[in-house]
Amino acid sequence: MTSTTLRKQVINALKELQNDYHLIKVTFFHGKDAAITLTDIPGKTLIMPTDSLIQLKDAKLSTRLRFLLLIEALLKDQGEDIHSMTYAEISKRFDLHRSTVRNAFKDLEKFRG
Repeated sequence: MTSTTLRKQVINALKELQNDYHLIKVTFFHGKDAAITLTDIPGKTLIMPTDSLIQLKDAKLSTRLRFLLLIEALLKDQGEDIHSMTYAEISKRFDLHRSTVRNAFKDLEKFRG
């Protein structure tokens, strides 16, 4: 991959984070690094203690499984059990498609054996 191709991919990703998700404000400069500012996200946020997170660097984990593991850690920290909830409840609470939740649980079964 050329540096020009890589640069275009990064610019597109930054524009998406800015325009579609409103997570950053970015200013591009010709031939220089971009200036990036993180934005405040309106609405509810969550705080999770570092010790409640597991190492998610394992490349074998799908994105949906990583997200499910984060949800599981959050719920555990709040005294709830993810396995006592229906896919519909998880889907609604965390704004996920029900099939994504179902497939994440399939991935979890494979992951935990």
